[in-house]
Amino acid sequence: MTRIQVSFRRGFTGRMFPADLQIRVGGSSIYSSTAAWSRLQMATDGKRVLILIHGYNNDFYAARAAYTDVLDNLVRECGWALPYDTILEVYWPGRTFLGFWAAVGAANGAGRRLRDLLVRLWPASVDIETHSLGARVALEALKTGVTPGTVRNLILTAPAVDDESLGAKEDQYYQSTLCCQRVLVCYSQNDPVLGKWYRRLGSLPWNLLSGGDAALGWSGPSDIFSCSASVETLNDSDGVLTHGGWKSSSALLREWRLLV
Repeated sequence: MTRIQVSFRRGFTGRMFPADLQIRVGGSSIYSSTAAWSRLQMATDGKRVLILIHGYNNDFYAARAAYTDVLDNLVRECGWALPYDTILEVYWPGRTFLGFWAAVGAANGAGRRLRDLLVRLWPASVDIETHSLGARVALEALKTGVTPGTVRNLILTAPAVDDESLGAKEDQYYQSTLCCQRVLVCYSQNDPVLGKWYRRLGSLPWNLLSGGDAALGWSGPSDIFSCSASVETLNDSDGVLTHGGWKSSSALLREWRLLV
């Protein structure tokens, strides 16, 4: 199993987008531009691929540590036979001096770069797991230009997007879900970040008068019947008591066991 760091940050650790795609293979060799695309194609064409996407306010080192925790927990739960040939660890500039809304803009930009990656590569299968604002990166990537069914499983842990965003009525990311064979929304009503701060930081100013928007990762979809048939939910309010608690969620790890 090959782990590849895919950087949408300048120099991997920067706060800005790079001019060209950069990847690091095996934690050492760095490739840019044409060489990076060539290496990615060799590592993914006809292969089973898992893409991991971190959330808001993670620097490179925190995101890398989180990815290692996710994979270590999967190995412990599922054994060494993880059904992937290649792991793509996406790093995007979600940590900014300008706050949450600037990071939302960065997530949109990272989504467009991820879309370019998805349409240029030809893996046998793609699964994606996101955390927090990383959900916006994946959902933005899948909004347009991606063939329906491209993604086998999209697993959104603590997604920091609005709770109505997957529905046909809102139609913000309804089309994105059509590109997935399965979308699993993992939410916890004991997530202190999404339960309190998302309503303040994630809401548009005019929505604050009505108490602010609820996060998808706090309540699940506001109207599951307006979502596509691919959308499912996993409520682990009893097990996930912190924003980062999904890494060790027994309920989510059981779902992963079903995948393998």
